Amino acid sequence: MQYVKAGDIGDVRQGHTAGVAVLAFSPNGTCIASAGLDAKVCIWNVTEGTLLHVFVATSPLLSAVWAKDGVLLCGAEDGSISVITTSASKLHGRTFPRRHTYPVEHLAVRDGCRVVSGAHAEAAVWDIELRSFLIGHWKHTRDLPPPPSNSNNKDRNIIVSSAYWTRSKNKRGLLLITYLYHGYILYDTKTWQSVFTIPMNGLIAHASISPDGKRFIVSNMISGFDVYETETGTSVGTINHPVAELVAVPVIFAHDGAVIIGGSAVGTVHIWDSSSYHARQGLTLGGT
Repeated sequence: MQYVKAGDIGDVRQGHTAGVAVLAFSPNGTCIASAGLDAKVCIWNVTEGTLLHVFVATSPLLSAVWAKDGVLLCGAEDGSISVITTSASKLHGRTFPRRHTYPVEHLAVRDGCRVVSGAHAEAAVWDIELRSFLIGHWKHTRDLPPPPSNSNNKDRNIIVSSAYWTRSKNKRGLLLITYLYHGYILYDTKTWQSVFTIPMNGLIAHASISPDGKRFIVSNMISGFDVYETETGTSVGTINHPVAELVAVPVIFAHDGAVIIGGSAVGTVHIWDSSSYHARQGLTLGGT
């Protein structure tokens, strides 16, 4: 398997006047949403590369995730979360019923009807009201407690660095939240009790869970990409690559967990086999 450049999205300046903070494919793969520091969300047609819709929020946008086809959630610098509903000809936006105190940098959706949001020290869970699913009314259901501190991080700010929904081997619902300085916590989403809390050396900039929920990988700004068993926290591998001091780069499982795709601080993307951790391919921003 090799990646080749398939095309370009049209001139981003048609929609954005400042930097793009996040990109998100729609579940059916037909659209890409770009959310930016100009407080705009642009919806692009993947095949044509054309701009379909523009939504203007009240604050720079830092996170975005599709709840389902046609429904996009965006987190903003002012702590608000917007729900944007799109169709072929129309776009409608509304906000969640309350704001975070801090910028909303992380959003994750489960089954289209439950969301976790991360905003510095705050992590909150939201559920959609079933009677209003089509128009997108969401309610706040709980705040998650901060992680414990130790002698290594007690003077550090608590900052959520990623959040993911998954399931255990026996189909138990789980929520993984990672923190920049405070390791990670795995929650049972039925009882909301912590399954375990594991402090980690290094700085967790980003994380991704394999589709089967058995492993997760973290982007450690000090050591590279580290792989762990989700339910035990056991280290099962490390992918070494050049690490720039205090530069956060993304990493994800892809192709049903068969490969790991990781960014870098030098404009390249690398693809590794997720079993052997052997390199498969390197890509540059220019598409070669």
